[in-house]
Amino acid sequence: MQREIIRVEPLSTWLERWGAPISAVSFLERVHPEDREPTRQALQRAIDDESDYSAEYRVVLPDGRQRWIAASGRVERQASDGAVRMLGVCMDITARKHNEVERLRLRAELAHVGRLSSMAQLASGLAHELNQPLGAILRNAEAAELILQSSPPDLEEVRAILADICRDDHRAGEVIDRMRALLRRRGLERVE
Repeated sequence: MQREIIRVEPLSTWLERWGAPISAVSFLERVHPEDREPTRQALQRAIDDESDYSAEYRVVLPDGRQRWIAASGRVERQASDGAVRMLGVCMDITARKHNEVERLRLRAELAHVGRLSSMAQLASGLAHELNQPLGAILRNAEAAELILQSSPPDLEEVRAILADICRDDHRAGEVIDRMRALLRRRGLERVE
């Protein structure tokens, strides 16, 4: 597992990286539009309550690239003039966010492969279960055809073959009914 290296840099380095001096207003303008309001609310709550703040948001750099930032800190009010000062840290967590997205993509791909594998096993089992009665139906029909060509035909044997064909047809129908029941949403039923 690759460890993320945390570098502590002075604010001037961050300002240069963002491409312009940053004020509270221009800071929020640099925050990605989807993250702007939640970030503003988190900062405002911290200012109103003189409490800690924590937020993860994307910033849009002047060249259009996006970086993920994790910020946390504390709000302090100056007793003398009531000014607000925010102390805290910002970390570039872009690599971590990209890894999370990749992990989610791989998890979805793995789930898809698992579903495909399950469907392949199900289809194989279904084909096997249906091929047995269908094959028996075909063999019985061919045998009945041969018996009917003989002179004189053994009609009792033909009746027995037709009964076998009906039995195998019901067996195939039961396989299909069990498959439909398996795919229906309903509670489990305990059967001995």
